[in-house]
Amino acid sequence: MTVMIDWITAKVSLRHSEQIHDGRKIEVTPDGDIKYDTPMYKPIEGTYSQNLSIKTIEVDHQGNGKLLSISGNPTKWFQGHNIFGTDDVCGLVYETMLRLCTILEIPPSPEDVRAWQQGDYSLSRIDINAMYSLGCRKDVNAWLNAAYKTARTRMGVGVLTGGTVYWGKHSSRWAIKAYSKGEEINKKGHKLPPELSLTSLANYADDKLRLEITLRQKELKKYGLEKGSTWNNFEVEDLYEKYRDKLQMSDQILTSNSIVDLPSCIRGTYQLWSDGHDCRQILSDRTFYRHRNELRKHRIDISIPKSDVTKNVVPLIRVLEAVPVGVPDWAEGTKLYFEPRKHFELREVAATNNPKSVLKKAR
Repeated sequence: MTVMIDWITAKVSLRHSEQIHDGRKIEVTPDGDIKYDTPMYKPIEGTYSQNLSIKTIEVDHQGNGKLLSISGNPTKWFQGHNIFGTDDVCGLVYETMLRLCTILEIPPSPEDVRAWQQGDYSLSRIDINAMYSLGCRKDVNAWLNAAYKTARTRMGVGVLTGGTVYWGKHSSRWAIKAYSKGEEINKKGHKLPPELSLTSLANYADDKLRLEITLRQKELKKYGLEKGSTWNNFEVEDLYEKYRDKLQMSDQILTSNSIVDLPSCIRGTYQLWSDGHDCRQILSDRTFYRHRNELRKHRIDISIPKSDVTKNVVPLIRVLEAVPVGVPDWAEGTKLYFEPRKHFELREVAATNNPKSVLKKAR
């Protein structure tokens, strides 16, 4: 399986004379006092689109900028799509800063370049995703419908909005969402750039399920991942799987043989739940959780409302284990797949000695 970084929000050092923003958002009290005053993010046009925004968030005593906040999808900013991409957080930030300096015509200082190379910056959001093939878009939508009805995390059941299923959507720590990648790239605001519409990207995405993990600042700090340097040589795929496995999906159906094998008390609870009853309201807390734990061994979760799941829906665990997909062979070595790690290795020595020459190469 290949995972990719889909969003980065970071605070990165960059010395610049004029503050960068797209206006300011100000809230004033009825008495005329300023209650809230903050610069707004300025979108920066990339190779294909404005999928990256920046603003100055810290200045020195002379009013010159010294810290920049970057937020967006650098992968899409570079290659024009996020159907697949790199998992190299540090490489992405490094390349993004070089490209920004070229666009803004800001020569980076040697100290700033070294900070980017070493991961000396803070992260407040990282999105990691992977894709899974289900054979056709109809089965992707069937999976999403089943997941909405039967899957949950410790934060509760999913919420279906516009074809996307969210778990923990408004959490300040972490969240999961699932959607059809084939359908997404046909929606307004998500369509492929004209230059890429004639490639194989759309056909590749057509039958794909996208499962995405969002890690916010509190969660990153919890595991010491709020510094860029911690992502150097870090197994991003292991982190992704850790959170993906928090999503539990019930099969919802037991065979007659399995029912007979259950203890009579557990069998009765299963039957109550199967008939549509809320077992929480019938059983004591202790009994409910004891019976729930026993039934979860059979992939039944009585904390999830019973729903009619058709036989053509593939259970979550089997989907995720059987058909994960990565970067297709036909994209390797082309402009459709941006690989910052290769650029990073080539530029590391030159950047330390002569950041201006590195900036020139990045154009």
